[in-house]
Amino acid sequence: MKHYRWTICGLLFAATTINYIDRAVLGVLEPELKKVIQWTDTEYGDINAAFSFAYALGFLLVGRFIDRVGVRFGYAASLVFWSLAAAAHALAATPLGLIA
Repeated sequence: MKHYRWTICGLLFAATTINYIDRAVLGVLEPELKKVIQWTDTEYGDINAAFSFAYALGFLLVGRFIDRVGVRFGYAASLVFWSLAAAAHALAATPLGLIA
């Protein structure tokens, strides 16, 4: 049982780490996104602000959700929702000039 708990702890750590890396990716990709998509500093700031606002709102909503349904189901549901949302990025339309 002791090893099972450490496995769960490791999986939670890995999921949380991936979540924080996902937040930082906009800052790392900024120069490339500005070059390829030709965003201005203001447009990039607006995108970054919207992303941060979505996280803040998500923390409030998901926090209440997890309080109501419990950590085990709430974390699993959040992980599934996040994975589906990330996979849905493949469905986004790309302007013709940006296809590599």
